Amino acid sequence: MATVACKCGEKFHPSPEHYGKDVKCRRCGRTVTLTPDPAFDPPPPPRNAGFTQTFTNPPPQPPRYSYAPPPYQPPPPPQESDPNAPPPGLHPEIRRILLYSFIVAAILAVVLIASVFKSSPSPSAAPVDVPACC
Repeated sequence: MATVACKCGEKFHPSPEHYGKDVKCRRCGRTVTLTPDPAFDPPPPPRNAGFTQTFTNPPPQPPRYSYAPPPYQPPPPPQESDPNAPPPGLHPEIRRILLYSFIVAAILAVVLIASVFKSSPSPSAAPVDVPACC
């Protein structure tokens, strides 16, 4: 959009379809012909100074999966055992506590099963008194 200036300093910003028309100035009342004045045009935006390369991110690559087994690696050579090292496994005292706990649990289970299946006279084996009728 161009700028048109009156002699009094008033500025007009007409659209291109109004170029060539006469307009009365609001400030001084003179008649102004709407012709674009290049002195009032805004400067064009600066161009890219020296940049010819554009920076863009490459498209994302799909993940790569390998279904091949891993390469064979021989096991490490056995190391000499330390004679003062403790034996592998649980500590002997913990083993003893676990053994005693298992024995107590087994005894309680046997007692519970025995109390459930304790022999008692069944109700069907007891004589039933049938009332005499008729």
